[in-house]
Formats: sequence, C-alpha cells, structure tokens
Amino acid sequence: MVTRNLFGRLKAWQRSRTLRRELAGLSDRQLADIGLRREQIELVASGMLVRASARPL
Repeated sequence: MVTRNLFGRLKAWQRSRTLRRELAGLSDRQLADIGLRREQIELVASGMLVRASARPL
C-alpha cells in the first residue's frame, strides 16, 4: 500500500515536471495562443490552475 502511494506520487511528479518543461519551451506567443502567461506555468504544472474547458488527456 505504501509502495503504491509512493509510486503514484512519483508518477504525478514526473508528469508535472514534463508539463513544466514543455510549457517553458513554448514562446510567449504560443503560450498566449493557449491562454496562458509564462508566470502561470508553475500553477498549471502543479494543478492549481485548471481551465473550465480543459479536458484531461
């Protein structure tokens, strides 16, 4: 049980890190096209900023 929880947290951290890196690689114009500002990247990656129209992948 503890291992499963740890594995889940590790996977969530990895997804967050990947998303953060991918968003950081976009230009300011590309971010604006998807409705984000550079200072919002951390909020999006941490799951604290979710758009109402966003659909999970």
